[in-house]
Amino acid sequence: MDLIADSNILFSALLRSSSRELEIIQGWKDPIYISSFTAIEIFKHKEKIVKLSKMTIDEILFTYEQLHRIYLL
Repeated sequence: MDLIADSNILFSALLRSSSRELEIIQGWKDPIYISSFTAIEIFKHKEKIVKLSKMTIDEILFTYEQLHRIYLL
């Protein structure tokens, strides 16, 4: 089954290192789809995500790598 994730889901996953959203995304075996706008917004706000999540930039980049299966719509 494919999953379509909106920006709220992805921001929730990135803002908390132990979020249920991140667990679902990391464990999802089928394709995950997001809009190109969402991908741009995540990249555009990466510094704010680092600040609010209290994770290091390395942890954020690792999380981005975990989302490598995302396909743009």
